[in-house]
Amino acid sequence: MSTFAHLKQSLESAKKRFLLFSILGGVAITLCSVGLFEYSRRSMERQEVNFELYELMGSQLVLVNQIALLSEVMDDTFGGHRASVRSDLNIKLDELKKKHSDVRSKLDGYVREDSKFSKFVQGFDERMLDFIDRAGQLIHKSQTSRFLGSDIVYLTISARKGLGTSLDRAIDDLLFQQRRNMHQMNWTLFLFVVSAFLTLMIIWLAVFRPLYSLSSSLHEQLMDEVVRSEAASRAKTEFLANISHEIRTPMTAIVGYADLLTKDGIKGVESSDALRSILHNAQHLLDLITEILDVSKMEAGKFTITPQNVHLPSMLNGIYSLINVKAAEKGIDLVFENSGRVPNQIIADPKRLSQMLYNLIGNAIKFTEKGYVKLTVSCEFDEVEGGEAVVRFRVKDTGLGIPKSQQGRLFRPFEQVDSSSNRRQGGTGLGLVLTKNLAELMDGGIRLVHSEQGKGSEFEIYVRVEVPENVDVVNVVSTNISPVEEKESVNQTALSGRRVMVVDDAKENVRLFSIYLASAGAKVIAKTSAKEAVDHLLEHSKDVDLVLMDLQMPELDGFGALSILQDK
Repeated sequence: MSTFAHLKQSLESAKKRFLLFSILGGVAITLCSVGLFEYSRRSMERQEVNFELYELMGSQLVLVNQIALLSEVMDDTFGGHRASVRSDLNIKLDELKKKHSDVRSKLDGYVREDSKFSKFVQGFDERMLDFIDRAGQLIHKSQTSRFLGSDIVYLTISARKGLGTSLDRAIDDLLFQQRRNMHQMNWTLFLFVVSAFLTLMIIWLAVFRPLYSLSSSLHEQLMDEVVRSEAASRAKTEFLANISHEIRTPMTAIVGYADLLTKDGIKGVESSDALRSILHNAQHLLDLITEILDVSKMEAGKFTITPQNVHLPSMLNGIYSLINVKAAEKGIDLVFENSGRVPNQIIADPKRLSQMLYNLIGNAIKFTEKGYVKLTVSCEFDEVEGGEAVVRFRVKDTGLGIPKSQQGRLFRPFEQVDSSSNRRQGGTGLGLVLTKNLAELMDGGIRLVHSEQGKGSEFEIYVRVEVPENVDVVNVVSTNISPVEEKESVNQTALSGRRVMVVDDAKENVRLFSIYLASAGAKVIAKTSAKEAVDHLLEHSKDVDLVLMDLQMPELDGFGALSILQDK
């Protein structure tokens, strides 16, 4: 996954968490608000009912007092006046009954909790009910009762004392409840504010703060990515400038000497020197192109390692004999030595192992003007049972060294320690990158052990290999080793009389391959297209022993031609 894709995924995840926690926070605040509002509403309703009950109780006590006043004048009246007073008493008593009924309905409909106020109201109600019953009985006595008013007055006096006491206690408790409710309302408001604040803090800590941190981190990563992209872009620009120089220089020599060879003015030794220069520069171009293609294959994930049995002394002898020429040209010593004993045989990819050593030793020679370049080989393995082993190759030189500020750029593609146009040494800057990737493909790696500017550098390559059982363990890695036996040379007459078809859309390549094959004794059939080759093979397949065909050609490529031939 690319860096930008990872950043985008992280940002999307942060947005989802932000939305989720925002919804949860909103739901929490809503539920808290609804709960507190419902609690406050019920408290207010209860308080309103309590006040209504208190008003009803007070109005009942007023009616009792009015009944007492009417009763005081009842005994002093006779005839029609007495009947009128009795009628007024009945009216007041009916009003009192109605008030009592309202109180009863309020008590039955709402006040259910076991509170002091409800007990006071119930006690007042019971006394009022007793007063109403007894007063009704007195009022409805025989109209001849002379002391009816006095009886009712006596009744009201005794009733008012108990009713007044109950009413006083009720008002005291009512005021207490009012103060308590106000206190609870204040606490409710405080709890609401605190809960809202805590919810916001939780949302901040769980969402906004991580989101802010993530945004800051993403911004920093994006800025770093932009800086890296710009650096990579600059590095590629410098690489293209360098690679164009690396290509133009040998191409100039190749074209120039080839032009001279087409003229009659150059013969003899000069002609041989020109041909050697063309071959040398062409090989340099081929190595350059191979290096670039190898890095491209690795970046595309299409690079493979092919382990096989390797005779380690032979491989090192071959590397030494080839690369010592460069060291001798510069007048520096090339030394191969061992540290401890090494196995005679290992199972690894000899081509890639040699390529890594060529790159590393070649770099050391290129940047060393005097002194030496030394390769030290060591191995960590079980000498008896064989199995896996770690082979280490250390290359030390007395060259220019690498500044500490530039050491972090060593293994980056397209980057060089000195990428200026007036740099002293050439190269593409891909050698160490390729070596690093090859080592990692072989379960190993490369590292800079030590480097000091003006005093030289030391690199180490280590790879994991297989060691065959009962392998010989020898001390063979030294500069003055005796030549090892080489495999028998290929029989130069192996192609004599063989019919070989060469197929390539590039006519120059067809001509070149034909010359080489003819010099080896082969009879060459040249074709410049896959279609011509397929037509010939379908008609004269028995007349061809071997086909060398380019895979990439216009109209019909090598794979398509092979498919047609297999179907036939």
